[in-house]
Amino acid sequence: MAIWAGDFCFEEGGYYLVSEKYIETELNENFEPTQVEKTRYKNVPRYSLMFTTTKSADQFLKRLLRKGILTKEGELYRFLFSPQLKLNLQENKVVFYSTTYPPETLKSQRNEIKWSFKGTQFEFQIDSLSQERVFGSLDIPMEKILSSISFL
Repeated sequence: MAIWAGDFCFEEGGYYLVSEKYIETELNENFEPTQVEKTRYKNVPRYSLMFTTTKSADQFLKRLLRKGILTKEGELYRFLFSPQLKLNLQENKVVFYSTTYPPETLKSQRNEIKWSFKGTQFEFQIDSLSQERVFGSLDIPMEKILSSISFL
């Protein structure tokens, strides 16, 4: 099935806090069981996956569902053993995400990877590819490195 258009983006990292209502049975002062609605908060890992297809993505998603690679649970989806994900589908653009709102996509001609590690933002720009190598440049901010050197 030649359907992939070439755009692919996967993002993993961080957590966001969600509230979840649940019913708990407690004993009142007369030792009678009563049901009480409570709220608990939990951290949910942040994931997003975006790709584009050459045709409408419905056909591709139906095939993934038939093969069991993708499963649907109510309004949420799961890839094999992934956490539950929401789906935002726009013609040939497919976005799965675990956060409250879908991630924002920005059109760009640049091929780059951005990530954060211990509060420092890194950026790798891809210049060219060969069979076994990726060529590019890495942008490393020096602020934290220089601030940690006491003799400067």
